[in-house]
Amino acid sequence: MRNTIRKLLSLMLVIAMAMMSIPALAETATEAPAEDVAAAPASALVAMPSFTMEQFYQVNPDTLKSLFTQLMPAGEGNEEAVAQTEKMLDLVAALISNLQPRLEYAGGAAKLDVRLKDQSLLDLGIQMDESGLQVSSSLIPTKVISVDPSFLQQAIASSGINQEALASVGQSLGSALMAIMPHAQQLMTTIAGKFSEPETGVWTFEGSDFSQRRFLDMTTRELLTELLTFVKNVQEAEEVKALIESLKNIPGLNVSVTPMDVESAMAKLEGTPDDQLPKIALYLYGNDPQEGVSASSFVDLTVEQDDKQITAQFGQITDKIIINLNYPEQAQISVNINQAEKHAVLDLDINARIGEQVVPLCTNVEFRVSDTGIEEHTLVRVNEAELVKSDVLVNIVPDLEVNIDTAGKTVLTMEDLTKQPAEDETSSMTPAQSLGMEAMMGLLGIINKVQQAMPEEAEALTQIMQMMGMPGASANP
Repeated sequence: MRNTIRKLLSLMLVIAMAMMSIPALAETATEAPAEDVAAAPASALVAMPSFTMEQFYQVNPDTLKSLFTQLMPAGEGNEEAVAQTEKMLDLVAALISNLQPRLEYAGGAAKLDVRLKDQSLLDLGIQMDESGLQVSSSLIPTKVISVDPSFLQQAIASSGINQEALASVGQSLGSALMAIMPHAQQLMTTIAGKFSEPETGVWTFEGSDFSQRRFLDMTTRELLTELLTFVKNVQEAEEVKALIESLKNIPGLNVSVTPMDVESAMAKLEGTPDDQLPKIALYLYGNDPQEGVSASSFVDLTVEQDDKQITAQFGQITDKIIINLNYPEQAQISVNINQAEKHAVLDLDINARIGEQVVPLCTNVEFRVSDTGIEEHTLVRVNEAELVKSDVLVNIVPDLEVNIDTAGKTVLTMEDLTKQPAEDETSSMTPAQSLGMEAMMGLLGIINKVQQAMPEEAEALTQIMQMMGMPGASANP
């Protein structure tokens, strides 16, 4: 029972911290008094735009079972075990494919509703304002957990977080980046000066014609010398030293930075082979630059390794950013970002080695951003067969209202949940014990709803529960 209570409280604390994390990080850049830290996230959350987020999944059970058989082949005489495993995999695929989580957020309140077909499995509501944090859920239908600002202040204080130290890190980081910038620019200028005189011609990449090409003429020793010089300049910058000192003042980080011995590294370079760098070509001026449009440039890198050509191509073609990586027989990665259309596509094809097996794994992810929301679509294929599809839809809804149901429920504060029973109260439960018991009954209620929503899979679910020794594993839901 105690473990159940701890897990439930941990879950609620994680959710609360997740809601607070972004505004809390922003707050550390200021010198706000410690007593204002707990109240600051509330106003920031209210200022966030209202939105809804829906997720949809589709798992192919046949591909899932085929993959399992490939990775864990069953020997002769294990037909019954194989049949039971396939039932479980069918159940997993069906559960995921029929889940429909929906999140609503408005004015500091968030509500998560998880549905399975026509059944509402679980809802979770969180409301944060100046009075603190309130959490309600169908898992604990008669209770509301309330966390007041003083408890949040105590939690922050006991964590050892030093607001002044965090603010100092933010200021030092900005100064350090400004100090590093000239050295980085000098490094890039030096490398740019090592490119050959331009060749003219026509080279086509991603549908765009380039009229100039230059090759990098540099050895490994030359490049390492420039990189070590850059490291030396960064280490000697007073702003970088100040950043390291500010990090040391944050409890728990245990920052220990040993400066690199650049002089010794320089001396060792003299005795190393001075090989030519891999072939790197820079292509310029795609489709002739127009007024108001950035000139296109493209880098083509080829590395010879074990009779294979590892290639990388990246650059910007007008309003598109293109990245292509190819490691023969290992992986292919393609990224295409269209800045004008606010659209991005990622393709990742790898040959994943799992034990003695090599499994071709292909992932395609597509993002699209608009004034009204975000769309994300993912497709995962295994052995060229579709395994998982997922869709995430985020819609901005300016007039959305989210209300957390607290009417008629018993409010439990953190003081209630940490209350210890008196010596003469041996028969009654503490509020924490009562909460844990109600949560356990709520969990069994969720399992019952799953059985009602998916009666064909109920037998497999019951078998899994019985194997796990869970209570309530009735064969007749």
